[in-house]
Amino acid sequence: PRTVVQVHSHGVMGAFFSATDDADELGFKLYGVVGKVNEAEPEWKFRMGVYGYYHPLNLDQVFEVDVPIKP
Repeated sequence: PRTVVQVHSHGVMGAFFSATDDADELGFKLYGVVGKVNEAEPEWKFRMGVYGYYHPLNLDQVFEVDVPIKP
């Protein structure tokens, strides 16, 4: 089986894609990172990765959400 979505956490730091993420995320899949997990509204970042090229996505482009989303 192939992984199509890969999500990891940066814990209490903000959600961002690090240089390590850029070096590791070289497949063809959806990548996500969550940050500020200790807060009522954690931060989420997603991107579509195609062999080292990335396109940022909003949370509502990945999931159906019923709450307002901060950009």
